[in-house]
Amino acid sequence: MNSKILIAFLTIFVITINIHSAYSQQIVPMCKSWCDEKTNTYFYGFLNERTRECEYKKIFCEHGCNEKGCLCPDTCIGDVLVSNGYFDLKTLQCQYQQKQECKYGCKNGECIPFPEELPEDEQKAREVIFDVNKKIYDLTKIKLKVHGTEYYGGEYAKVFLQLTSEGQPIDNASCFVTIYYPNATKFIDDVGMVSLGENGLYYINFFVPEDIYGIYMVSAYCYLPTLAYNLTCVTTSYDGFENGWSGGYGWSDAWYHTGDASIVTSGTPYNGTYHLRLRRGNAWVERPVNNLYDVVNATISFWAKANSFESGEEAYFYFWDGNYHLLKTWVNGEDDNIYHFYTFNISNYHLGNNIIAFESGMSGAGDYFYVDDIRITACYKTYFFVNGTVYQQVRGSGELHVSELPEKIYDYFVTVPEPTKISNHDYCIDNQTLGKTITYKMCINQNCKYYVKNETIHCNYGCANNKCLPDPSEQIFTAIVITIIVGIIVFIAWRIV
Repeated sequence: MNSKILIAFLTIFVITINIHSAYSQQIVPMCKSWCDEKTNTYFYGFLNERTRECEYKKIFCEHGCNEKGCLCPDTCIGDVLVSNGYFDLKTLQCQYQQKQECKYGCKNGECIPFPEELPEDEQKAREVIFDVNKKIYDLTKIKLKVHGTEYYGGEYAKVFLQLTSEGQPIDNASCFVTIYYPNATKFIDDVGMVSLGENGLYYINFFVPEDIYGIYMVSAYCYLPTLAYNLTCVTTSYDGFENGWSGGYGWSDAWYHTGDASIVTSGTPYNGTYHLRLRRGNAWVERPVNNLYDVVNATISFWAKANSFESGEEAYFYFWDGNYHLLKTWVNGEDDNIYHFYTFNISNYHLGNNIIAFESGMSGAGDYFYVDDIRITACYKTYFFVNGTVYQQVRGSGELHVSELPEKIYDYFVTVPEPTKISNHDYCIDNQTLGKTITYKMCINQNCKYYVKNETIHCNYGCANNKCLPDPSEQIFTAIVITIIVGIIVFIAWRIV
């Protein structure tokens, strides 16, 4: 019995000890951590094993805190972006699970998507833009279709593209085009296209070469969104006639001239030593203007004067953009032999490759028209990328077919269709020769040009007053006939009286 009592007592003792131990652990203080949001301070609570009391470690949190610890947002360490962070309760520091090297630097917890400054080299700048593409649009869903068609040499042409995303037009882009000759050299080099402002359409107008036939490759690209640009206004072409027919700068070829057109020192040039002089009714000069694509506020200016015009005598200035446009006519009364300044805004014409021309419509070598200091000015768009803006670049390509006219015009006046005669100026070259200058207008579709044909006629009985004199024997015969008729009339009248 005594042994049973002893066993029961020991059992009760062990149970009591276990209950006490469990109770003791339950009353261990809960050292709760907390955040003072006003001071961004995190108080980390922990149990002092010796004193069995809560103690707190104060941690300043740079980016704020909550009940779980300091906040660990994405942040920059030099040019490295660290992200997906958490607060480690063992080290009491932020730990980051991802690291990313930022090519253009790191700032405010993000990789800089665009360099602070673009490289000066244009090609490298484009590579940078392409490198930082983001999904403003899904590039896999953007479509850029380039359209050309078939033209005859010398025709006015158009290349256009359409830019869409999932069937929706994109009108806030800057698009550029390069067109290659059939031999793969550049014909038009990286020229800005005009936005139609609707349906995602962008286009460029130009004149195809007259005698280079074949397939022209077309490459186009667009930046999204629209690039910014500054206007740079410069003199694109100039000629003061100081260096002959091919002088000056900014032209694509020398002056073409026919008839009585000369570069002379006589007649008192406006500037320098030389100026252009036109005489008689057969002078025509023209010069092709260099690249005027993607410009605004383009003007042509020059100094001109007329001298010794009679009634009906004129001089003309033309601008060609696929058709010749008569911009100025000088007439009798404007021939004071004093240089006057003229300027013409050509911004509303089709600009690209153009021609300026002067023509004389006077009667003799003593009638003068002078021109000096021709200047073409235009404002070019200088595009640039706005820092901090993310751009995309998309590309497309196409082709353009240029072919020879079915019946090539070997002679200006064997044409399809028949040319229209515009003017005919006759003048005496000497006392035995009549000169004829005939101006024709020839149009194929919408492409019109003016051509000048010069003829000479030998006058058997002399030339005077801008015409060949008639046969003197015919004049005598006519006089005899007139005398007989007058005599008969007088005789009849006398008999009646």
